[in-house]
Amino acid sequence: MISNFDDSEKPSREERLSLLSFMEERGVFLVKGALDRVAQRLGISKVRLYADLDALRKSRGKTSDSL
Repeated sequence: MISNFDDSEKPSREERLSLLSFMEERGVFLVKGALDRVAQRLGISKVRLYADLDALRKSRGKTSDSL
């Protein structure tokens, strides 16, 4: 389980992408409300989380349209 990160412990972008990749592979974001909870736990905005997921999907050759 992800603990809350404070400002001094926020994960780097690479760490976030790794965590998001792990969660996406396991279908975490298919659960209603999961995105809000993950953003809150990581201490980032939903907009940042969507941008990171979009970058992750593009790097894998997936677009958000194909999900």
